[in-house]
Amino acid sequence: MTPRDLLTLAVRGLAAGVAGTAAMTATTALERRVRRPLDHAVDYDASPHVAEAVGTVLHRPARGRTEREAYFLLAHWGYGPAVAVGHEALRRRLGPAASAGVFFVGCQAMAMTLFPTLGGTRAPWRWPGDVVASSLAQHVVYAGVVAGTSRALARRAGGASAIAGRAGRRRPRGRARHWPRP
Repeated sequence: MTPRDLLTLAVRGLAAGVAGTAAMTATTALERRVRRPLDHAVDYDASPHVAEAVGTVLHRPARGRTEREAYFLLAHWGYGPAVAVGHEALRRRLGPAASAGVFFVGCQAMAMTLFPTLGGTRAPWRWPGDVVASSLAQHVVYAGVVAGTSRALARRAGGASAIAGRAGRRRPRGRARHWPRP
C-alpha cells in the first residue's frame, strides 16, 4: 500500500466516521425525546460514563460540568471518526458486505467492554434490557452509516474495483469488455 493509499484510507474513514457519529448523535437525541422520562441513560455511549472513561485513560478525572462535557465531546467526535478508519481497512480487505458486519460486531464489543472496564458501568449482562437494545440499535445506525458513506465515497472515487478493495472480482484489463461467464 502506497502512502497515497494510506492517506485515502484515513481520509475516507474519517469522513465516514463523522457521518456515522452524526447519525448516532441524531438518533440518540430522538430516542431521548421519544422515551422521556428515563431514570437512567438511554445508552452508555451517551452518558456520563463516557467522560469517566476518558478521565481514566488520561489519568485525570473530569472536574466539573464543563470538563465532563469537554471529555464527552472529545470521545464522541474523536473516537467515532477514528474507529471508522478501521472500517475502511476492513472494507478493502473483506469487501463491503462482510466488512459492515464485522465492523458492527467490533463496535458493539468495544462498547460492551470499554464502559465496564474504564467507565464504571456494570457488566453488559447486568445492563437494563432497554440500554442493551438501544446500544445495539445505535451501533447498527453508526456501522450502517459508516459502511454506506465509505461505499459511496469509494464509488465516487474509483468505481466498482474501489468498492471491492482487494476482496471480490475486478474487471479484466485489456480488450475484454465483459465479465467472464460462469
